[in-house]
Amino acid sequence: LDFPLAASTDRTLCERQYLAYIAFTRPSEFLYITYPSIDEKGGGVPRSQFIGDLEALFENLHEEHINAGPIDIENVFSENELADLLCARFGKDVISTDSQPDMIQQDLLEQICSNEQLSGLGLKVRSAIDYDNKAFLEEQIVSDIFEKKLKGSATRLGTFAECPYRYFARYNLELKKRKEFSLEPLDLGNFYHNVLDSLVKRINSENKDFAAIDNGTLIKILNEEIEKLIKSNSFLSHFIKRRAYNEFIVTSACEKLQDFVPAMAEMIRAGNFRPHVSEIAFGQIKESSENLGVFEIELPDNRFISMSGKIDRLDTAKIDGEKKAVIFDYKRSDTKFNWSKFFHGLNLQLPVYMLAARNDRDSDFRNIVGAFFLPVETGTKKTALNELDNKKDKFDYKANGIFNGNYAEEIERGASHDSKFYNFYVTKDGQPYGNYGSRGSLREGDFKKVLDFASEKIIALAKRIVSGKIDVSPYRLGDVSPCKYCEYLSVCRFDWQVNEYNYLESFDKARVLENIGGNDG
Repeated sequence: LDFPLAASTDRTLCERQYLAYIAFTRPSEFLYITYPSIDEKGGGVPRSQFIGDLEALFENLHEEHINAGPIDIENVFSENELADLLCARFGKDVISTDSQPDMIQQDLLEQICSNEQLSGLGLKVRSAIDYDNKAFLEEQIVSDIFEKKLKGSATRLGTFAECPYRYFARYNLELKKRKEFSLEPLDLGNFYHNVLDSLVKRINSENKDFAAIDNGTLIKILNEEIEKLIKSNSFLSHFIKRRAYNEFIVTSACEKLQDFVPAMAEMIRAGNFRPHVSEIAFGQIKESSENLGVFEIELPDNRFISMSGKIDRLDTAKIDGEKKAVIFDYKRSDTKFNWSKFFHGLNLQLPVYMLAARNDRDSDFRNIVGAFFLPVETGTKKTALNELDNKKDKFDYKANGIFNGNYAEEIERGASHDSKFYNFYVTKDGQPYGNYGSRGSLREGDFKKVLDFASEKIIALAKRIVSGKIDVSPYRLGDVSPCKYCEYLSVCRFDWQVNEYNYLESFDKARVLENIGGNDG
């Protein structure tokens, strides 16, 4: 095809240096250098390297923020500047504080609205200030969109809990960004999942015990599965051949797996659970070779929500004559179970997986006792020299999740004090409920209540979805909101100066259990 490709990164960086040289050397008297602090979506923009270079060259060079101070009416010279000033002074973020807009500005807005020449501007300002982003779908439209069965997943429900409009735009309107030609990057997370899935499936197909295989043999099998995947996947093959850097990325990913797999085997050897199946789907996902079947929850209006998803790995153990199951979800980096996000429905992934397994008719999976996030990569962490001896035996791939503490000994035999492999703490009398307010172990009654609450949360979110609620109402939990990474910000036009966030209260484990009637024992 005869069309030019975009400039390479090396060429772009070279041109940037050249253009900067021209810009910095051309002025003869004075040079102003400006750069944006936020992008068009309101997200932060990192400083250019040239700013730091200039600060290092000149002793008395300091940054000045153009809009650092309040704008005075005396400095307004256009209608747009006046509109910006009024919106800033009357925005909800200002009105909600103790400093109310003064009467002079209120009178000014009234006069602008009644002025024949400026009335249009005044009405726009007032409309912007009063706009609350409330929106809903009429009953007939709801009936047309949502049939008897509502499609659901942990991701879908989490998206609605983040912002109803984001859910509406993604799943009802099915809005997507315009596709632009680009060389597709490698999805490392998907690569890790495919390799680990192949590894578990091969070991199980050969009727081998994961815990009984020595690390050398494990690495050999792992490398064989990696080689098979690369040969059978045309994208991976072409990606590696494209340039040396791509080969380095894949080689580095393989090295991370070579570190992770022996660590995973060490965890498995420490307990009685063994990998039973991997990449097991439930609901409407059909591409998996393993399937838990349908997982539906009845709603009060005679509708059903049909949940779907895919579990990375499900381990089983025979305990007191019954098979019990534990779920593992692979993550690229260390991921903790967030009690606030669970309580507000922002992240129901692990509870949904456990409910799906518990719902299955296969007795191998119904007796679910826990679920964990398991990191495949480990980050470099700073450690003081005097702490190196204490941390040399530290396990870097610690699983984090929630589980029935009655099975702590089956998950990790002989654990003492701080568990080496999981997020629980054993007390002096041998109970796995130490530091109960911050660890993942749950007493049996609390474990049941957590799963029951998750089921109720699914119903509550589904009811709100079918009620037609599509407000532009992103959550705010501390200083975190979904707007920074939302692909629909240019469509919804949410403005934090005018519109209200859905402020959520932070909850720790103790408060969540208290609110759902738990804290057993």
